[in-house]
Amino acid sequence: ACAAGWHGAFCEQECTGSYGPDCTTPCGHCYNDETCERFNGTCPTGGNVCAAGYHGDNCHQECSGSYGPDCTTPCGHCYGGQTCDRFNGQCPTDGAYVCTAGYHGTNCHQACTPGKFGPDCTGTCHCFSGHSVCDIRTGVCSDGLCAAGWEGSNCQTACVLGKFGPDCAGTCHCASGHSVCHRETGVCSSGGCTAGWEGSNCQTPCTAGAFGPDCAGTCNCARGGSVCDIRTGVCSSGGCEAGWEGNDCQTPCSPGEFGPDCSGTCYCASGGSVCNTETGVCSSGECEAGWEGSDCQTECSGSYGPDCTTPCGHCYGGQTCDSIGGTCPTGDPMCEAGYHGAKCDQECSDAYGPDCPTPCGHCYGGQTCDSIGGTCPTGDPMCEAGYHGAKCDQECSDAYGPDCPTPCGHCYGGQTCDKVDGTCPTGGDHVCAAG
Repeated sequence: ACAAGWHGAFCEQECTGSYGPDCTTPCGHCYNDETCERFNGTCPTGGNVCAAGYHGDNCHQECSGSYGPDCTTPCGHCYGGQTCDRFNGQCPTDGAYVCTAGYHGTNCHQACTPGKFGPDCTGTCHCFSGHSVCDIRTGVCSDGLCAAGWEGSNCQTACVLGKFGPDCAGTCHCASGHSVCHRETGVCSSGGCTAGWEGSNCQTPCTAGAFGPDCAGTCNCARGGSVCDIRTGVCSSGGCEAGWEGNDCQTPCSPGEFGPDCSGTCYCASGGSVCNTETGVCSSGECEAGWEGSDCQTECSGSYGPDCTTPCGHCYGGQTCDSIGGTCPTGDPMCEAGYHGAKCDQECSDAYGPDCPTPCGHCYGGQTCDSIGGTCPTGDPMCEAGYHGAKCDQECSDAYGPDCPTPCGHCYGGQTCDKVDGTCPTGGDHVCAAG
């Protein structure tokens, strides 16, 4: 055998590309393909010793967990803990990712830039306080809050329909449904706000006294806006205020109605169109027959007709007449003594008593008797010839003349004289009795 560094039949040839006795051991992977020392196989020193991918005294050992000349550079953060290429440091590219969470770049040495996270830094951070609080490996926000439009442990879940804002804590109120609600701001892209809400992003509840979509409705509750449902306008108590009716108090009173819940009835002579729906006051004309007062709500009492300007007639027993036409209640009698007619407003003429059924007696000089009791005017005489009594309705008996003051003469056969002038009956054999 030849000594180290030599080979050949007579050991006269120096090793080339190998070393040791008989030059039986190939050189390792010296840097820049230089030849190793022919006696012990060491590579030349003075800089890098071994070629990329190798290290050791004779550069025979492959890199493990490192790469490059002399294996001096540690591998980057390869996905799944894989080893990088021992020559250039590149991580394997045949999987879903190249770099482990938090790193990117050819050799996976670069940490994710602010705002990115995860394997190959492909994830986008959504932290409320900004990128600085985002974990580059997990995306978890150290402040615990997600940016508007996101939720979840690492803020990677977009808000579901109907939710918006940081951590998706806001509730959308869009009239056209959740699909038009911006998940970050809550602003409705169309259709306005749903009933009970208003504002640029429909997050302001209606103030007392307003209701409905965009709070455009005006409540009409008798007890004020506090009892008005901001969505429907329905009054929880007290009914509708004057001038309005309906389940939600949004229907104005019809002509001829007024007041709370339109429960009042107008009595304007010119019709319901001139009646104020809140107060019942007639804007023109007077009250219709049977009513009076500033709002025509007071029924006539003891009078009748428009504005109750005409007093009732003399109804029997002090009864009240019909407030519209003035007629007295039917009965027998219907009118007080001295009056007759449907309204009992006509005085008796040559008659007396309730309803004037009894003709006057024979008052002296054709005078009219008292319309109530039927008595003739006092005087001397009081009755026409042939009658006497307070009512002059009693004929003379065995007397004659006005008030029957003069007894009859001695008429033949006991006959009665003429009650007017006292003459005895003629036509018989004699007129006067004997003597």
